[in-house]
Amino acid sequence: MLKKILVIVMVFLATQFVFAEELTETEQQLLENQEQLIRNQEEILQRLNSRRGFKNRNILNVMKMPTAFALKKNEFIIGLGSVYYGISDHLQVGTNLFLFLLQDRNVQIKVNLYNTSKYAFSTGLRFDDFQLLTFDNETNYSSLAPYGAFSISMSEKVKLHFSGQRSMVWTSENVDIDDATATWFVQGSNTACGIELSASHLTKFVGEIARDFTYERIRTGGAIIWGWEKLRLKIGLNSYLYKDGSKPIIPSFNIWWRFDG
Repeated sequence: MLKKILVIVMVFLATQFVFAEELTETEQQLLENQEQLIRNQEEILQRLNSRRGFKNRNILNVMKMPTAFALKKNEFIIGLGSVYYGISDHLQVGTNLFLFLLQDRNVQIKVNLYNTSKYAFSTGLRFDDFQLLTFDNETNYSSLAPYGAFSISMSEKVKLHFSGQRSMVWTSENVDIDDATATWFVQGSNTACGIELSASHLTKFVGEIARDFTYERIRTGGAIIWGWEKLRLKIGLNSYLYKDGSKPIIPSFNIWWRFDG
């Protein structure tokens, strides 16, 4: 509304300039001031649009699967336990502080190897070391999970994501991973594909399907993500199909803040 008013005033003054022999000094100063106000407002609007919602900020995960995008230099994320930091435009590191409280020391590294307006490719690594002393018995659990992710932009509103992960696990008791009990929050070696639909610069719909070869299960999920200048909110559902036929459905909720450096 303010911009429209300024434009009208500017047009009026320009009209006066055309039909008048010359502008007075006061009119000339007023015209220059109005032009500067319009330029300042346009700069502010451009700055707000570039920082609002998801504009120029790609998501890092669909549901559980990673995308091929990483944080930019000095960007950082603080969420429900998760903390990520962009060391450079192509390298990010992170950890889950909540798992640290459960004696699970973990670190995550992602490297963006290729990124254009159409395609992106990245590789990453997650390491976990879990040690817990109960009833004088110490249980050691370590896992190393390298992965690769590929993302392709089909249009301004649609992106497809693909990923693959190899999970290697060691325990102090040399337990065979095939004898382990699968739980919904543990991921083994898997492949996944996902879709990202941008309804607006503030709202996205995401969905994914994954096959876990370690625990012989299939995971599907979908969510809505809302994004403002810094705050992000994700609400959705994950469904699991186990080899024994069980089909648990787990709600998915996450909230985090993304800051520039």
